[in-house]
Amino acid sequence: MSRKKIFIVGFTENAAKLCSSLKKSLLYEGYNCEAFCVSRFAEKYQLSPLEINIKDWVGNIFNQAYGIIFISACGIAVRAIANFIESKDKDPAVVVIDEFGNYAISLLSGHLGDANSLTLKIADICGAIPIITTSTDLNNKFAVDVWAKQNHMRVQNLNMIKKISASVIENKKIGFYSEIEDIDIPDCCVCTSKNNIQKLECGISISADINIKPYRNTLTLIPKLIVVGIGCRKNTCEKDIYIAVNKSLGKIGLLVEDIAIVSTIDIKKEEKGLIEFCNNIDVPLKTFTAEYLNKMQGDFSKSEFVKSITGTDNVCERAVVASKGKILLRKQLCDGITISVGVLSSYKYL
Repeated sequence: MSRKKIFIVGFTENAAKLCSSLKKSLLYEGYNCEAFCVSRFAEKYQLSPLEINIKDWVGNIFNQAYGIIFISACGIAVRAIANFIESKDKDPAVVVIDEFGNYAISLLSGHLGDANSLTLKIADICGAIPIITTSTDLNNKFAVDVWAKQNHMRVQNLNMIKKISASVIENKKIGFYSEIEDIDIPDCCVCTSKNNIQKLECGISISADINIKPYRNTLTLIPKLIVVGIGCRKNTCEKDIYIAVNKSLGKIGLLVEDIAIVSTIDIKKEEKGLIEFCNNIDVPLKTFTAEYLNKMQGDFSKSEFVKSITGTDNVCERAVVASKGKILLRKQLCDGITISVGVLSSYKYL
């Protein structure tokens, strides 16, 4: 199942009617959508029958859903999802609508999970009144988690979101430090440099280095600008590549989801495991000739054996630099796979 799938469920005949019309509208809007209702109304309204109890149904879809829409009382939704809630960066959007379509309520994952925007979409379709209770939205203030998502960044320390939001609500200035070029600075932020960090209570650090903490309370945003250089033997499987990459990224506090580019030498452009790895994480595979890699400037690990096989003394580190990345992690060896990790300075290099 696609993470972008929306599931709708209702329990009464009025809810089934709304399930059917809402599903049609969301499909028309381009969403991947499936709607369920209790068995006795399913055929009449061309919906999938709900043949198990609601908690089991939620358990089956929770980790794969982009959104879950309950056409029911809020209490039913709360009890159904309670055992599966994990964290705001992993939970799907959960929206509740009453069976007459009068109100649409953003219940869970308002910002990172898109429940607030999904609620507004549903309210527009149904003619409902949207109910959104997140403080930054109510006060029309900067929401750092929404801003991070819009700018393709991952929140590294979720616990700091509430500190940033509280300062914003109280009209306090927020520090802003970035190692990424061409980022628009929010109005509530004060831009600071590495050598001129102001003594602010809270601030945002945009960096692939999770150890940079310029402020007393620093929210770290990891930009999706990570470059992974890979060298591997012929017929290396996708699983082994994933394990090697994940292990290497973990050494510097990064995740596979932070990767923007995978790069390697051109003789590996048809390597099945590499292609599958890139397809599975939905990033491009960039390849370079040995001649081009040899032109890269830097202090690289060198291997005469690798040079005799590929024509260059180092594939993974040189491939990072060839992709315009700054090396964060030098060559790592994992079961015959070499990994180097770097970061781009701007989205313009993607």
